[in-house]
Amino acid sequence: MEKVNAMGKNVLLICLVVIAAGALAALAFGHDANASTPRSAVVVSFNPIYYLVRPVVGSGADILQLIGPGVEPHDYEPTPSDAQTLSQGSTFFYASPTLESWATQLVQSANRNMTLVPLIDAINRSALGPNASTLIATDPHFWLDPALMPGVVRKIETTMAAADPANASTYAYNANAFITQLSQLDDAYRTGLGSCKSRTLLDSHAFLGYLAVSYNLTEISIGGQSPDAEVSPQHLISVVSEATKDHARAVFQESADPTAAVDQNVAAEINGTIYKIYTLEILSQQQIAGNASYVTLMYDNLRTLKEGLNCT
Repeated sequence: MEKVNAMGKNVLLICLVVIAAGALAALAFGHDANASTPRSAVVVSFNPIYYLVRPVVGSGADILQLIGPGVEPHDYEPTPSDAQTLSQGSTFFYASPTLESWATQLVQSANRNMTLVPLIDAINRSALGPNASTLIATDPHFWLDPALMPGVVRKIETTMAAADPANASTYAYNANAFITQLSQLDDAYRTGLGSCKSRTLLDSHAFLGYLAVSYNLTEISIGGQSPDAEVSPQHLISVVSEATKDHARAVFQESADPTAAVDQNVAAEINGTIYKIYTLEILSQQQIAGNASYVTLMYDNLRTLKEGLNCT
């Protein structure tokens, strides 16, 4: 509760800063009726959302990113410059109210005219089966499932077309091209993960649930919803037993997470190896400099999954 209150105080403070800055700018420069219409701008919360929005927006609008590539959403604390960033955009794309729990309060305080778009609402829930509601409530990593991304891309396209009708044809063209790439990626996943000696996705915590459903795999999580959660001995015994039955020889972790002792112990018990999966949240400088994209990183993940699951 103290953290929530602190967040609220930060939001109030940064919004006062933005209001003051705007007032000073108006006094200094006045209003120019002949000024050209400013270029459209949208704001995204963090890396994974940026990598989904960028291919659709293309050159049609500026994309401003709120959280830097080295910070995860649950560690984020707003700053005055973040409120200033939000004040410049018409639309805020983010993952979900669960992951970015601060989004609504922060955006409404900084820019009342901004449209909030939680992209998790655009996924095809019926494709997730009877446990869709539970999965959505417990695992925010929907973007790791290529099969769900066409719906997300269409939502980005229609949102951008409504906000910036002059560039609607550009957004439609870009979205169609991106969806073609995603369809090819989905085909590669279905083929690549179609014949594997193990069909168990043993992950350090629950972050591969969507991918497991779409590609007929079984997720077993060592640490539940959080990589920092304490794990009971009884749960570990159950995890090792289930993993051994399906000949699992891999423990999958988020690429940015340190290897916890419990994951090492489970890997040792199953005579397995720890593999790293890119969640796009935190990337290396080499990946950033190499112009990594959603599609290229998902192909990297596919290669890792095939090796870990011993697919042919």
